[in-house]
Amino acid sequence: MFNVFKMLGSNNFVKNYNLDFLQLNHLRLIMKAKNGFTLIEVLVSMAILSIGILAWVTTQNMSIKSRAISNTLSIAEELMVSQMDILGCQVASWGSNHADESGTITSTIASIRYKLFWRAEKGMLVSDGRPLWLVTITVNWSFYGNHSLSGEKIIVGE
Repeated sequence: MFNVFKMLGSNNFVKNYNLDFLQLNHLRLIMKAKNGFTLIEVLVSMAILSIGILAWVTTQNMSIKSRAISNTLSIAEELMVSQMDILGCQVASWGSNHADESGTITSTIASIRYKLFWRAEKGMLVSDGRPLWLVTITVNWSFYGNHSLSGEKIIVGE
């Protein structure tokens, strides 16, 4: 390829085609306009780029939100399992004369308040006369909406 601007600036080209100053500048502007981008092309490309960036930011935001919700779910599960173990030790020492019990425990971790509702219900007796207890724990918390997690465990009493 040859350089059109060099050719337009040379005296030989101007002399051979009898171009005056205005025609030469007009020709240079036409050649320059063909090499650049129009305003519409720039705006369309910016719009497409903006849509792509917006989609990426939305995806990242959803990913961060999902990760945070998953983290709170892990904390709630750990609270439920640890409370189930504590209650399991207590309930295992209860005899058949012990009444059903329930309670509420509130725990705040990383600025999120978890409410644990527990209930121990006496069920049927085992062949040797010991009671079976059904311990149920439900954990509720609010973080990007209301969430709940429940678990049950059967424990043999004394």
